[in-house]
Amino acid sequence: MGVAELTPAPRRATPLPLGPALRTQQAAELSRRLAPHITGTLRLTVTDNRAVIITVQRDSKRRLFTVRLHHLFLDAPPEVLRTTSCSATDSPRASSTCSSTDSRI
Repeated sequence: MGVAELTPAPRRATPLPLGPALRTQQAAELSRRLAPHITGTLRLTVTDNRAVIITVQRDSKRRLFTVRLHHLFLDAPPEVLRTTSCSATDSPRASSTCSSTDSRI
């Protein structure tokens, strides 16, 4: 199981429609749901970006994955999160799961 580190998103002129405490709680829950599919450390930021819904930076040597996900992923079903984790980490551990889920997304 991976280790999760949460980082706050930079302040925006137009904040997410939820209060900061609720956003932090939801980000922690999303991180908890992603962690079983990631081997390494996940740094997750939930965003309200209008153009990009997922951004990933990989540091394979340190097994560190910095992921920025749009808040629409907060309620995503397990198979979407599993596929998102696979593509974010490019993890061989989950490749068989990813290939079966990719065809449905």
